[in-house]
Order: sequence, then structure tokens, then C-alpha cells
Amino acid sequence: MQAINSEALTNSAALIHARKVDLDTKAGMDFCESVRRRQVPDEFVSQVAEIIQAIAAGWFEIPRGVDLTFSKDQHGRLRQMASRAPWLIEIQSEALAFEEFRLKFKPEGGNSFGVKPIPDVAGEASAVSNRLSRLPLEHAAGEVTVDLWTQILKDTQARAQQIRLQIECLSLDWMWNPRYPLQQQIDRLRQFECMHLLAEYISGTRNRHLDRFEVRLLDAVKHRHLPVTEYEARLAAEHQRRNDEARASWLTNFKLIRRLAAILDGLTTYHQATVSRRLKQESNGQFRLQRSPMNGALAIEIRCHYEVGHTYKFETPFLLVNYCLALADEIEGVEPEFERYLEACDRAYARIRNLEPTLLNAPGLPVMRRPDDIEGAAARW
Repeated sequence: MQAINSEALTNSAALIHARKVDLDTKAGMDFCESVRRRQVPDEFVSQVAEIIQAIAAGWFEIPRGVDLTFSKDQHGRLRQMASRAPWLIEIQSEALAFEEFRLKFKPEGGNSFGVKPIPDVAGEASAVSNRLSRLPLEHAAGEVTVDLWTQILKDTQARAQQIRLQIECLSLDWMWNPRYPLQQQIDRLRQFECMHLLAEYISGTRNRHLDRFEVRLLDAVKHRHLPVTEYEARLAAEHQRRNDEARASWLTNFKLIRRLAAILDGLTTYHQATVSRRLKQESNGQFRLQRSPMNGALAIEIRCHYEVGHTYKFETPFLLVNYCLALADEIEGVEPEFERYLEACDRAYARIRNLEPTLLNAPGLPVMRRPDDIEGAAARW
């Protein structure tokens, strides 16, 4: 990376001589001839040469403001001048090549939901010249000195070096392999000063969302040197706890669905009010036939905020009741998991979607059944 000769660029005497030499060279005169013509002292020749080279490269100008500070017109061009710095042009080229290399590790089908991938280094490299934090947004006479400008240029060099380290760190195939030992991958991140990317690195290379628990663990790895083996052990234990908790919850749901089916299996009518009363009586008020608040369809709430049947938008108790009976059959022998439950729901719906109401409630025909207790009590009233 090209060194910035701050001693030459900030030497006021050299800048004054360089201003005259710059006029000559831009008019087509040879540099050595201009130095003789302008009688530049020998001790300043090398510094003037450094200044003229920087001007020719496009990332420096002779200050034209008060006390050798940059004028208002020059202030408006400083970001453009920074973008012409050779170290930024180089890093942009390297970053584009790295992004091409990185494409071969892109997951099929794209990133999963919630993934935070490693930032696009090509975009980061292109943005360096626009992120000059030391440069005042508005011009003020005498504010932007040559010393300040050289410091800003050094900042861009430091950022270019950070990007180069990141590229070098991640340019090995095994750094993108999610099955490679994580300890070695994290050691390399630490070696190249890329630990600030740890969360994005894990999320991007493993193609998964990181929850708060894991982010806190990674912060401990990053800042408190938590051993990687401990991180992996705690993460595995937390995942097992959540799986056990989810399994227990779905076991409860399956048990309630079977209990619901046992109640509905004894129905002799599909009259909505009768079905509702029967559910309340047999479940001691735990099960409720209602319109789902999510889509207005008929559903049966068997647990707080958990309904059976609302997904398929049933409009009649006949289809809902038969769906619940079919679902109880389909969950037999099924693993208590959300995905397996959804599959059972689809199979249950496929069994009943073409059913037609029976003749139990057809007008003019006797209903061959025994009156249930609720209807008998209502008749006595």
C-alpha cells in the first residue's frame, strides 16, 4: 500500500514551491526543468516531487484557502479526491474479485429467513471515500488544514487495510465450510482481526438465524474468550431444552385432540348450539366452539390461543366435527412435532373435504337416536 508522506504534504515551504512547479508541469514543462526555473532549494526537491506525484494521482491539491487551508471550492471535491487514492482503487478491485469467489458458497435457494450474512466487502470498499468521519460536512474558512486532510487519507488507508485483512481471512474454502472445526475458523478470525464479524460469520456460513441466546454466547466468545467447546455445549443444551419443551407441548396438544375426538364421537346431531353445549359440558368448559378471531371460521379452542380447524375455514359444524375425528386418527403414531402435526392436518382434511351432511337432520325424516342429556333437560323445561 502506498505510503503517505505527511512530512512532505504538510511542509508549508514545500507546498509554496510545489504550487509554482505544479503550474509549470501542467503547462507541459518537465519537472526537473521547472525545479531549476523556480529555483527550488535542494532540501525541498524530494518533498516537492512527492506533492506533485500526489497531485498527478488525483488525491491531493495545493490548498488555496487562507493559511494553506482548503478553500470552499476544494472542500466540495475532497470526497472525489479521496476516491482516486490508489489504495482505494486497489482494494475495490480486490473486493470485487473476492465477491466473485464468495458466490460459489452461496446456499442453494438463497439465505434462510433471518440470516445476517457477512457484509458485501465490495460495497464496503466502494463506500470508504464517502465515509470520511473527520471531514466537516460544511466548509468553514481555515478549518480543513493539510494536516487534517492527510489524517483523513490515513483513515481511508486503515479502512482499506481492514477490508484486505477480511478478504485474506475468508479467502480459504474451509472458512466457508459449516462442518469444519469451528475452533480453527474462529482462531483465524481472531488472527486477522475479524472477530467483530463473528455473529455474521456464524449466521452466514451456517445459513441460520441467531436468536438472542446464541448472540449472547457469541459475545462471550468474542469479548470474554469463552471457549468454543463451551459455546457449543451450552448451545446444544439450550436447543435440547427447547426441543423437549416443544415436544411436551405437542404431547399435550395431541392428548387434548384425542379427548376432543372422544367427546365428538358420541354426537348424534350437528346442530351448532347443541355441539357447543356438549363440548362445554363434557370438557368442564375447557373446549369451546367459536368463530376464530384470526379468520372468522368455525374452530374449537382446546387450549389458550390454540384452536383446531381454523386453518381450513369450516362454515358448518358437520365438517369441523368430522375433521376433528379424522385428525385424532391421523396423529396416532405421529411424532409430536409441529411439522408432523401439519402433515396430519392435511391428511385429515383430505379425508373429509368431500363429505356431504348425512340424513340425520333432513326435514320430514325421523331422527333415529337417543336424546342426549342436554336436549332432554331442555325438553323438560
